[in-house]
This record gives sequence, C-alpha cells and structure tokens, in this order.
Amino acid sequence: MSEPLDHPEGYRGQSDRARKPEEKQTETDSAKGFSSQASSMMLLQTILDSALDPGYRAAAERPPKKLRWWRTLLIAILVLLLGLGTGISIRALRMQSEVSSQTRGFLLEQVLAKQLEADTLKEDIARLELNAYSLQNATPNVAPLPSFVRVAVGRGSVQGEGVSVKMEDQPGSRDADGNVKDAHIRAVVNLLWQAGAEAIAINDVRLGPDTTIRTAGSAILVDLEPVSSPYQILAVGNPEALMSTLTVGDSGAAVAAFAERAGFRFAVTEEDSIFLPAAAQGRLKYARILEEKG
Repeated sequence: MSEPLDHPEGYRGQSDRARKPEEKQTETDSAKGFSSQASSMMLLQTILDSALDPGYRAAAERPPKKLRWWRTLLIAILVLLLGLGTGISIRALRMQSEVSSQTRGFLLEQVLAKQLEADTLKEDIARLELNAYSLQNATPNVAPLPSFVRVAVGRGSVQGEGVSVKMEDQPGSRDADGNVKDAHIRAVVNLLWQAGAEAIAINDVRLGPDTTIRTAGSAILVDLEPVSSPYQILAVGNPEALMSTLTVGDSGAAVAAFAERAGFRFAVTEEDSIFLPAAAQGRLKYARILEEKG
C-alpha cells in the first residue's frame, strides 16, 4: 500500500501564489462593476436633484424687482383714463339712442296729426260739395253740371266695374333700384286714360284735371298728398279694354319692360265693383265764369 506523498512547503507556496493573481483580477473586476453602478446612481441622483438649469434656478431665486413709484402712478393714470373714455363713449351712445327715439316719436306724432287733419279736410270737402249740389238744385237760374262732366272733373263719387293695378317696391330695396318712380305711375295712368277710363284714383286719392303726380325728395305726391308702396291704381271703365291696354300689344310690352327693368312688382286684375271718392276741388285764381247774355 502506497502512502500519500507529502508535498514540500515550497511546492504548496508556489501553488498559492499561482492562484492569487486570478483571485485579485476577479476582485478588481467586481470593484470596477460596483464603482460603475455607483457612478450611474450618483449621476441619476444628480440629474433628479438638479433638474432645473442653474440659470433658471438663479433667476427663480433672485428676488423680484419692485416697480418704481412713478411707473405705478403711470399705470394707474392709464387705467383711469381708459375707464373714463369707455364710460364717456357708453354715455354718448345712450344719449344718441335716446335722441333718435325722441325724434322718431316726434315725427310719428306729426305724421299722425297731419293724417288726421287731412281726413278732417276730406270730410269738410265732401260736406261742402253736398251743400253746393243742394244749392245748385235749389237755384233755378243755375244749370247743374251734367253727370259726365262731374265724373270727368272728379266732382262726385263714382262706382262701377274696372281694373285694379298694383305696383309695389321690391322687398328689401334701399336704393333707387327696385322702387316705383313717379314716372312709372304717370305712364300707367296715361295708358288708362287712353284706354277709356272714366275715373281713376291712386291709393284712394281721386285724380282730377289739375292733379299732379310728382316726386318730392324720396316721397311720391299725388295732388300734393304723399302716397307709399304698395301703390294701388283703381280705374273705372271697360275692364277688358283697360286690361288689354296694360297687358297686350305694344303698350303691354312697354309696361312689362319698364317694370322688369326697374325691378318692382306689377299686377293687374279685373274688378266687378269699384268705389272712388270725389277729388279735392281747388279754387279758381285767374279764371272767371262768364254769364250768358240773354
């Protein structure tokens, strides 16, 4: 039986020395790994602790500057002036609105008063005409006017068949386009007279031998009385002849052409019964009635 060999001390020491470099290398690598991890953790901690740029941090820590007293005063004055100007503007707008409302109300009252006065005058005219007619019948030496003359000069009210003409401004038109002019109304009235109309009225204003149709500013006057859209022209006469004149032939084409060119609405209808009031009678200024010598 063989016995285990005893290694001499020198050989054992050499073996230990041969293993020590490897162990030292391993320990060095481990130390380096721990050192790298520690450095990374320290870098992350530094980034988290100092996320704000140093310049911004210094600006944030710097105490705010105090406004000088004159700047504060200037800002206060500007704010005061701005508020004062706004208040003055609002007050001026309110005053202008109040003045416009008062003016509108005053004008409306004037218009209503004038309309009431005109209605009263019409009633007076009708009453005076009735008195004059009674006096003519009561006076044997004064011959009454023939009926056709009274109708022609508008001295009496009439009733009969005829046509109704409606001329209306285009809705929403504010300028001259789309609005009825006095020339348009005169043209239609002249055509009705030529077609044999015996009596004509515009918006209940009877036309006589001296009636005028003209424009004054933006209003149309019929016998000096203002009329507004829609304009209704009533004519007593042969309905077929009156209708044909305004809708057929050259005259009808002319009416349709100027209505389309001007842009207003135009319509004609036949009427079975039309009532027209008497026309306002003026006084003779230059003419005088000659007495017949027997």
